[in-house]
Order: sequence, then C-alpha cells, then structure tokens
Amino acid sequence: MATKSEKLLTNLRTISTRLREEDEPDLAGTVESLLEPTGWGALRRAIEAESKGDKGDAFPIGIQPDLHEKYKALSPNLTKDVIEGLTAFIDGTFSPAGYPRRGATGSAKKASLNVRLPAELKESFAAAAEARKAELGYTTTIGHVAKAWLAHKYAQPAQ
Repeated sequence: MATKSEKLLTNLRTISTRLREEDEPDLAGTVESLLEPTGWGALRRAIEAESKGDKGDAFPIGIQPDLHEKYKALSPNLTKDVIEGLTAFIDGTFSPAGYPRRGATGSAKKASLNVRLPAELKESFAAAAEARKAELGYTTTIGHVAKAWLAHKYAQPAQ
C-alpha cells in the first residue's frame, strides 16, 4: 500500500501527464516545477507570503485614525480586503461612486493603512480606472476605492 507521500507524488505526476494530453503545457509545467527539489520550498514561501499579504510593493493609503482602528479590529487581513475591493472594481462588480472623494476636513489627521499590492494589480486598476472614468465622472484612485470598499464591506458610513 502506498504511503500518503507516495500517493501525492503519483497524483502530481498523473495530473502533469493529463494536462499535457489536454494541451495545457503551462499548467503541466507548473505542476512539474513542484516535483523539482526546490519546488516545494518555493510553493511554501509563496503560500506563506500570500497568507501574510506580503505580495507586492508597499502602498500607503491615508485614512482617518478612528476608521483605521475599526477596520484593523474587524479585518483579519486588511491587505486581502483591499485587494478584494480593487479586484471587484476592476471586474466592474463594485463602484465607489457613492463614497465621497474628499473629506469635509481636508487637513484632518490621517493614519496610514499600509498594504502590499502586486504590480499587475496596480496596472489592471489603472486601466480599469481609465475605462470607468466616464461612468464615475472622474478618474478614481487606489486609495479612494480601497477606502470605499472597506466602508462598504464593514458597513461604515463614509467619512
């Protein structure tokens, strides 16, 4: 009887073979890279980085201190929340249209919500913001959409 490790290895090899038969060489290559001596380590590092939200460049977003504290208390991972919101905006399933672009107190004290955003996400966002400019009546920013998403997700009135 095969051990759990042997079964895993056999299954990964079978998956790779079937993907090649289905003319999916990129996917097969990804599975095969896991079978290399350094493959598991690379996968583990990627999973750990993703779970910590350490994927991408640091991106600070100015936010009111009280909202920053509320969101930190409500969210297990603010970076994942922001990425979720930006992705919803890019997909067209979320609009920040009802969220004010500027607070009534322009010089109010701000906290910094630091998130890590992959370069590809920022590029996709820029393209979507330009494409949705006519719909919104302005070109929105990552910070604006992130704050609008957090307010939406955690039912926080706009401030």
